[in-house]
Amino acid sequence: MYATLQDAIDTMGEDELIRLTDIDATPTGAVVVARVERAITDASGMLDGYLCGRYVTPLATVPHIVKVHTLGVARYLMQRVNPDERAKADFEAAVRYFEQVSKGTIALFAPSAPATSASTTGAVQFATGQKDWGRNA
Repeated sequence: MYATLQDAIDTMGEDELIRLTDIDATPTGAVVVARVERAITDASGMLDGYLCGRYVTPLATVPHIVKVHTLGVARYLMQRVNPDERAKADFEAAVRYFEQVSKGTIALFAPSAPATSASTTGAVQFATGQKDWGRNA
């Protein structure tokens, strides 16, 4: 998963998560952790679909922008039937972003620094004289 429950709480707030996840016939007044984690897992899987053509997934290092878009998609998924305008906009922004990543227009990671050649401290030296193979001249 590219985000955690705590990331979702920090981003959306506990009140919004309660509203989105505590939807059973008898509300508990608490965040339903399984629903948040399911939405994050589903969002991460969706984003992997865009990433897998260019990166090894799941990503070992998660750039902040991936976390942001994962949470945006998760919010959209938690709203299911009637997502609000913010959730729609976040979802569409994530799709546009990851379409660009999948095309190679946007890179998730900075390119690696080019390999540096070993430094030399002087010129090559040749010596004449003794033969290593055969007779000496």
